[in-house]
Amino acid sequence: MTKFLEVNNLSVGFPTPDGLVKAANNVSYSVDLGETLAIVGESGSGKSVSNLAVMGLHNPINTQISGSAVLNLPTGPVDVITADAEVVRRLRG
Repeated sequence: MTKFLEVNNLSVGFPTPDGLVKAANNVSYSVDLGETLAIVGESGSGKSVSNLAVMGLHNPINTQISGSAVLNLPTGPVDVITADAEVVRRLRG
């Protein structure tokens, strides 16, 4: 069965003068349509950073994102990590 959302090896980093700060590293999960997923962890563990990446809300100028976050829509799959900004904006509504 195809999952509604499939996040695979998502990594988020922020370049700094001292080097790359890795805020989330190789995060993977999937969610079925109608399913609820709770992500828990310590403060600073990357929960918000990884979810902002999935929603396409990071500034691409100062954020390095790798991996994939594929929404399996009736019109076909969309990887919100690599999709055009306008496509992601329409998905968010």
